[in-house]
Amino acid sequence: MNSLIQKYELILKTFREMVISDNFYFKPIKPKLSDLELITFSVVAESSILNINYLES
Repeated sequence: MNSLIQKYELILKTFREMVISDNFYFKPIKPKLSDLELITFSVVAESSILNINYLES
């Protein structure tokens, strides 16, 4: 599970099981990424930073 793509897919799958829709608000112009995908990117980025900081200690 060291790959960022694997982490992203696992977290996104888990989030999709918890919510009904990928987008939380109506957007007249369809964005390239859904709200859920952006949240998943943020969580993966935070977890990778935490792992690096833990290894440096």
